[in-house]
Amino acid sequence: MSETTAQPNDRDERGGLPSASGMYRVRHCPGSVRAEASVPKGIDGSADADEGTARHSLIEIGADSDSIDDSNTAYTVEQARRNELEAIRRIGYEGLEPTLTLREKRLWVYDSDLRPRTSARLDLAFIWADVGLIVDHKTLFGDHGHAKDNEQLLTQVVALVQEHGLSTVYVALSQPNIEKERRLTMAEYSANDIMVGY
Repeated sequence: MSETTAQPNDRDERGGLPSASGMYRVRHCPGSVRAEASVPKGIDGSADADEGTARHSLIEIGADSDSIDDSNTAYTVEQARRNELEAIRRIGYEGLEPTLTLREKRLWVYDSDLRPRTSARLDLAFIWADVGLIVDHKTLFGDHGHAKDNEQLLTQVVALVQEHGLSTVYVALSQPNIEKERRLTMAEYSANDIMVGY
């Protein structure tokens, strides 16, 4: 299947549209999209945001945790990898090669006129025929709840279903730095249910 993406503008690869990571805020305060657009581009993020981005990059490139100097970051990267493997095991695809793997890929959610409405940047997604698995890593220390209640993941599911025509999508919320029972939570979505309810 060919790639379908909106054209980014020079200042923002999202083209000024909201992203899945802010979907909770957008749903509960639609005016925040306009307010965010009025903020000058180029303002640096916080130190925490920079640290989270650095950890995501290490996970994406498959950095060896033994080569990472900071012990907290090394632990996060190693646990994130374990969470990825555990998510695959839980859905019964352990040892099966995916037909497609997406890392740090931005997809789009389109309206009925095929206009992009929001984007969803996936940390990691695997596709096996018509089944997908999305893994979203939260690499800092806050608790982001359960995968089934995560609006960012729901938006990512819609984007993946629209782009790849899947029948089932599993989501995994990977939180390496919280208590063991909640480090990996998962949910399953039928594409039909998602497209009707979104």
